[in-house]
Amino acid sequence: MRRIIVGLCLMALSAVVQICEVNALPPLTAPKAKPADEQQKRLDEVLDKWEVNMQATTGLHVELERVEKDKVFKTEAKFVGSLDTLTVENESKVEHLWRLETAKAGTTELHEKLVCDGRVVYQFAPIDQKIYTWAIPKAKPAEVKKDNSLFGFFHIDLTQIFQDNICSLVLFAKTAELRKRYDLKFSDDKNHPSGEDMHYIYVKIEPRGVSDGADFEHAEVVLNKDNFLPCRLWFQCPNKTEITWSVTSLDDKAKLKREDFGEPSVPTGWKLVPVDTSK
Repeated sequence: MRRIIVGLCLMALSAVVQICEVNALPPLTAPKAKPADEQQKRLDEVLDKWEVNMQATTGLHVELERVEKDKVFKTEAKFVGSLDTLTVENESKVEHLWRLETAKAGTTELHEKLVCDGRVVYQFAPIDQKIYTWAIPKAKPAEVKKDNSLFGFFHIDLTQIFQDNICSLVLFAKTAELRKRYDLKFSDDKNHPSGEDMHYIYVKIEPRGVSDGADFEHAEVVLNKDNFLPCRLWFQCPNKTEITWSVTSLDDKAKLKREDFGEPSVPTGWKLVPVDTSK
């Protein structure tokens, strides 16, 4: 009798297992990527919203973190700082003011500082104890009215001012300029094959021209889904060094004044060095 009961139990258990196998839920998988035409349509929508939302931003304060990983010497350096931007309108004239300042993490020692008062860009070089000045050529009235955003093109080669070409382009260029100079598409790694998740949008950037390729080989910009503003920028240089800019906090309604972007005072022992941009 005991053998019969055990046998019946085994038969019942086998039946349950078979039923569970038939009705088992499929394994969890990441969302599949959209077809190419749908992806391009979505990407255009994302880039347009990015630019529109930046146009609506007049005062912006961003706390930043920058990490540099040297693959050759196996070193890593971390810097922290802030970026402030302000758009000022006076009658038909629009000026874009901004200030970027970083220091090595854990110290107060200045690493880099740039200030733009709308007419001149001041670049601090701590090692040389010099402040280089770059005069911004005046834009034509029609060009000023055309773009009333942070993406306003300064008609000056920002790569001369910013160490990272891709960083300057993400911060200041129009999305049309991004499309022209780079191949843009959604990231397709295993963590987000569709290029999106619940909170962020991931866009891969590949250089087209030789000059851009000399600055970086691969890049990725991450946009926040809430406001379509950049919250992280990663890129790999030709020497394989990886640089990541991350936004740790953002205030797109910062109460900034023109006085916050005035001509900086020259520290004792430093020199002011004008740079000729007409050549």
